[in-house]
Amino acid sequence: EHIQPYLDYFSAHPGWAIVVIFLIAFGEALLIIGLFVPSTVVLVGAGTLVGTGHLDFWPVFIATAVGAIAGDQVSYWAGRLFGDRLKLYWPLSRYPALVAKGEDFVRNHGGKSIAVGRFVPGVKAVVPGIVGMLGMSQPFFVFVNVTSGIFWAAAHVFPGILIGQGLALAHRPAIERAMVQPLEDIHARIAHAARIAGRKAEEITLVAVSKTHPAEAIAPLIAAGQRVFGENRVQEAQAKWPALREEHPDLALHLVGQLQ
Repeated sequence: EHIQPYLDYFSAHPGWAIVVIFLIAFGEALLIIGLFVPSTVVLVGAGTLVGTGHLDFWPVFIATAVGAIAGDQVSYWAGRLFGDRLKLYWPLSRYPALVAKGEDFVRNHGGKSIAVGRFVPGVKAVVPGIVGMLGMSQPFFVFVNVTSGIFWAAAHVFPGILIGQGLALAHRPAIERAMVQPLEDIHARIAHAARIAGRKAEEITLVAVSKTHPAEAIAPLIAAGQRVFGENRVQEAQAKWPALREEHPDLALHLVGQLQ
């Protein structure tokens, strides 16, 4: 129930979804602020939508990794710029116990604290700033920050992809029944109406409007023989129809937004 609002929003606004994913990953890596950012829920949710075909993998993965790397880099710069004085400023001044815990963590783990700290609740919100305060060199920090940021992104996105693929697989038979059976019923009604009107059913074109459904979701209709589709928005058509037309050159697409 916690993840569903994010899934609904990302599905309806794929462009804004990438912006939100970046901001969530970025905010999660900022000093202290990361304690209050629901990164795991949002990023696993984004991965789930990749698995179901609602979002593309590379934009989601890159936004997650770059956001995490940028957030840690900003925190590190804050530590280098202000040094120990940073502990006297908000928000670190509100969490002295957490800062002390982070300092102990860095002393115990050294350079690898940046990578390990990403996955440790609590200290992950202060480690980049602390290593900056302690004077860790910029080149070394960048190397560990980038490599660990990529692994951190994978650890959030890939489980979501597996969840999404499992959900899609589990729901596929139900989706096929829900889509193909009504299609057959509509064709039967068209044939019946055509006989009454003294026309041939072949003269009547059925346009299936796919709207926000991804290419995988309308595949059962294509397999059942549907060849004419409609889209409300140009963006949705551009996202899925080039690949579909390459696989099925006989498909026809109409933009029907003005007709609704």
